[in-house]
Amino acid sequence: VYFRKQPPNHPDIIKSQSLLGAILSELGRFGEAEGMLLQSCEDARAKPTPAHREHGRKSADRLVQLYETLGKTDQAAFYRAHPSPCEAAEAALPP
Repeated sequence: VYFRKQPPNHPDIIKSQSLLGAILSELGRFGEAEGMLLQSCEDARAKPTPAHREHGRKSADRLVQLYETLGKTDQAAFYRAHPSPCEAAEAALPP
């Protein structure tokens, strides 16, 4: 109920998306984890407050771990190389 009352890019929702992405990754549900973590990054980028940036950075760190696990080294390197990876333009992402 709490989350339904918050706007889509509220910091608590972004944090929850990131944590859920981490849990899904641990369960081996990598596709779902990636989607959740990318959504968290997108939502964090939409409203760049300090809380949003913090949760975005954590999501990016989790994406690095996920992509390393999956052997997607280009994507892992992309998120590792940017100081605020979730704020990077989607067009810059490797295929």
